Amino acid sequence: MSYDVIRTGMEARLIAISDSWPTAWANSGFDPKVSAIDSDGRPVPYQEAFMLRNTTVAAAAGTAAPNRESGIFQVTVCIPLGWGQSIADDRADAIRAQFPRGFASLLTPPDQFWIEQTPSVASGLRDEDWWRVPVSIGWVAYVYPP
Repeated sequence: MSYDVIRTGMEARLIAISDSWPTAWANSGFDPKVSAIDSDGRPVPYQEAFMLRNTTVAAAAGTAAPNRESGIFQVTVCIPLGWGQSIADDRADAIRAQFPRGFASLLTPPDQFWIEQTPSVASGLRDEDWWRVPVSIGWVAYVYPP
C-alpha cells in the first residue's frame, strides 16, 4: 500500500461529486488564469486538491503489527471575488458530504483506510482575485507489513 493508492481513492471520490469542477491536482500544471476561464474570458470557480502526509507510527508492538498512516486530503474551493459566499459554502458542503466521518475503503486486504473525522471547513480568505475556502479531510490507514 502506498499513499498513491489512498490519494487516488480520495481523488476519485472528489471527481464523483455530481457537479464536478475544474481541479488543480498536485503538481499538475493547472493555471487558473487559463484553466478557470470560460469561453467569454470570465473566471469560473475551481478547486485545488492535494495530500498532506503525517507521521507513520506502529499501531502495536511486534513486526507483524500494522503501521498507522494518516494525513489530510486538502481541497480548497476557489471562487472569483464578488461572486458571494454561498457558492463557496455550497461547494464546501458538497465536499463534506462526499467524505462522511467513518467512510471506510478496503485497500488490499487486510489494509484499509477511513475518514477519521467530519471534514473541517476553514474560514475563507482573499488571494488576489479569488476567495478561497479550505476543506480538510482527515484520513487514517492501518497497513500491515508485506
